[in-house]
Amino acid sequence: MNNAIFILTDRPIDIDRLHICTWDLHGKGALEIGIEFDLREMTSQTDKVEFLLSLPFIGKEDKVLCLARTLLTENSANCKFIFNDTVKKVISIGDSPANGGVVEFKGREPLAILPILCSSIEDGKCVFAVENLDKIKVDVHNAKAYIRFLIETRLEKFVVVHSGITKNSYLYDLKINEMRNIPDSINLCINHGKYICDKIRNCFCMHVVPSDYYLTYADSNKLKNIRILENDAFNRYLIDLHALEDEYIIIFQKDQTKEMDEVKSYSFFSEFEKERLGSKQIIFAVFANLFCSLIIGIFPSKITEELGLWYSNLSWGIAIAIVIVVCLFVAYYIPMKRIKRWILRKFKGV
Repeated sequence: MNNAIFILTDRPIDIDRLHICTWDLHGKGALEIGIEFDLREMTSQTDKVEFLLSLPFIGKEDKVLCLARTLLTENSANCKFIFNDTVKKVISIGDSPANGGVVEFKGREPLAILPILCSSIEDGKCVFAVENLDKIKVDVHNAKAYIRFLIETRLEKFVVVHSGITKNSYLYDLKINEMRNIPDSINLCINHGKYICDKIRNCFCMHVVPSDYYLTYADSNKLKNIRILENDAFNRYLIDLHALEDEYIIIFQKDQTKEMDEVKSYSFFSEFEKERLGSKQIIFAVFANLFCSLIIGIFPSKITEELGLWYSNLSWGIAIAIVIVVCLFVAYYIPMKRIKRWILRKFKGV
């Protein structure tokens, strides 16, 4: 699977932080991107900056959702959840909340959270812009600009899956601005001077995966943290995407460029495993085999003596054993917690 991402702009900007987060939410995948850049380095005549985002897995039917309003609502709880800092106050930009807002934190520099306007989505790329910068720069003072958006794709996972008998392996491999993987159409835009590949000082990569995934490999120099995702905070933040009921974990990886580097590419590789057939399942299968053998011996009588029926020669023990085997297959392919949740919903609906 090609996961090469390119972030280009129509004018030089200094990207201080790039946040990329993949969401693997049981059959529904999403990609969240946040970009922090410095407005002070732009000329006063700059009215807008246009971004070209190259993603090999994006299509015309996919959606790009601006998260500026989401971050600025819910009494700043969403900002606290995303930036992991206490919010002192939020000041609206201009005369309308639609222009964004400046968020002042307790432990970090203020951020001007700005909305984006998506102009086009095509197979493999997306174009969006931040507009009215000449008016915004008057209100944000020394705050850096920050945009954040969510891409809902048709893909269920941003991962390569290797299926095995006892376990599945999930390979996450994200590459940002690696020129050897650049598509010809994007390279043509750079050569014609329409877009440029900006320097990214700090890049953060996060993966949200189910809690039954086990991290087996990640670059120790980039891996910063692993923790359980707070479901209540997430549901308040992205309730329209997917309401979380199961447990998820999130891993944080970070890499940064040196001051002398002009353009820095990034690569984040990690591997997870999910157990399909472990020691508990094997022990359970052995006991189920012994139990079914005992059932067949205890109930040797046939179900019916009536001729013409396909099950007339089956004993009660064999019938019970077949039911047990079917239940084992259901429990193997459908997690028990989902079965319990379905039963509870049925009982609540009665």
